Amino acid sequence: MALALEQIGLEPRKSFRFLTWTDNLSDIVRCRADGSRLKLAGRGDQWHFHPEYELTLVSKGKGKCFVGDHVENIQSPDLVLIGPNLPHCWPDLGTSSGFALQFVLDSNHPLGQLHEMRALETMLQDANFGIRFTGPVVQRIEHAMRALANLPMLGRLAKFIEVLAELADVPKHEQIRLSDSNLMLIHQEQNMPVISHAVSFILNNLEKEIGINDLLEVTRMSKPTFSRHFKSHTGRSLTAFLNEVRIVNAKRLLAETNESITEIAFASGFRNLSHFNVQFRRSSAESPRDYRKRSGNSGI
Repeated sequence: MALALEQIGLEPRKSFRFLTWTDNLSDIVRCRADGSRLKLAGRGDQWHFHPEYELTLVSKGKGKCFVGDHVENIQSPDLVLIGPNLPHCWPDLGTSSGFALQFVLDSNHPLGQLHEMRALETMLQDANFGIRFTGPVVQRIEHAMRALANLPMLGRLAKFIEVLAELADVPKHEQIRLSDSNLMLIHQEQNMPVISHAVSFILNNLEKEIGINDLLEVTRMSKPTFSRHFKSHTGRSLTAFLNEVRIVNAKRLLAETNESITEIAFASGFRNLSHFNVQFRRSSAESPRDYRKRSGNSGI
């Protein structure tokens, strides 16, 4: 299962969208400000990413959770904040129920431009690796989300800001960083949309052989210009970024599937098993086989 870009498409001039599901993660309902409900095909059980933040609360159910290169079994209630472009999925939640807030708060959005929103900076930076919140805040957020589903427009906005304020005040010992890797772009106005498009192309084509010429065609940049801006926006060279995201995908496959290590290496875009093993050890300080055993999957 390859990574997929989820097209969230917030409504014009809206800060967030609010989703619920009952008994089936693939059967999502979008709760709109006018009180209407719109059924959507859920992507939560598929390995996906999107440029928006996502706050997900599993209120009922248990299963496996993947965030970046982190994998674990979870049990409700489970509250996780996921940063932009961080791959995630809940592949076997089964008859679960829950809520999700998907939102943007960058400097291009009117809400993100408010000085008061700077109080969220630390939390949003940490979200690039995924945050699990524990303690009393989980129940408070669940109550807030249940209320949000039935509020009118202004009440929704007030409740949304209340949720963010609650999370920003959670003590550090009640926050758990999930992933060792992140795919967040360093915010710079110049060429950000172009590099974001390049990152989306990479994530959508992980199983293929991706060369510099493919990305030059996507971005319509010269090689020196692309290399300079890609490193400036991602903090890594193209080769380092490709290796990192491919290892993240391989870890998910090792934990979730019974495919052979060779099959997983090729499905993640590596064309040489020895190179895959070297890169995996460099990233994780253990072999793919040892990682699979530690994840609780006996595999092949």
